[in-house]
Amino acid sequence: MGGIVLGDNQYGKAETHVVRLSRSGPQDNIKDLTVSVALAGDFAATHLTGDNSRVLTTDTQKNTVFAFAREGIGEIEDFGLRLARHFVGESDPVERARVTIEEHPWDRIDGHAFVRYTTLPETKDRILATAVTARWRYGGTEDDWARSFGEARRLLLEAFARKHSLSLQQTLYAMGEAVLKAMPEIVEIRMSMPNKHHFVVDLSPFGLTNENEVFYAADRPYGLIEGTVVRDDAPEAGLAWG
Repeated sequence: MGGIVLGDNQYGKAETHVVRLSRSGPQDNIKDLTVSVALAGDFAATHLTGDNSRVLTTDTQKNTVFAFAREGIGEIEDFGLRLARHFVGESDPVERARVTIEEHPWDRIDGHAFVRYTTLPETKDRILATAVTARWRYGGTEDDWARSFGEARRLLLEAFARKHSLSLQQTLYAMGEAVLKAMPEIVEIRMSMPNKHHFVVDLSPFGLTNENEVFYAADRPYGLIEGTVVRDDAPEAGLAWG
């Protein structure tokens, strides 16, 4: 029987979700990336003897992504090259680095608001992000459904972008109110809005400041805000909601 040897191997930090906010111009700009790093090289010892002395920890890889984001991202291809060259150049055992980046584009609604993003005034600045599930009830059965849907969606997005909100609950009510005020055919709207948390990354251990520019996006656990905005003279819903 032949001997047993270690074959190809790699390791790294997968799916670091980094959000970089830039306020360098008249409009805010945002980069929302999922970054995965895979390193390969002389790591036989950690597999065969458990010696981790030459291993660049995956936590360090994650922190490097955040630190590099603080310096600016630019085009994602350039960002990936900067990271890969850093890992190969600064860690002797690393012979190859593969950096995979998935970009999540955001469509701008207003000057400082996006379909999935808005901020409070600078004095209380944080990201307020959500994914809205909205259902509404009509007062009758004769309507231009396509027009109504498009108009309701437009009103929801506009209210989200332009309402100075201190809470997601306040945003929910303002969105529902905007629809009911402008569309008499709709008598009730129900919304479910998870709070998509974005936490400011502490970059001080690396000698970097972070003035609400680099964020870690966490998908769970999360707050879930649900509410109904209804006309006080709306007809009974009956079985409309199932």
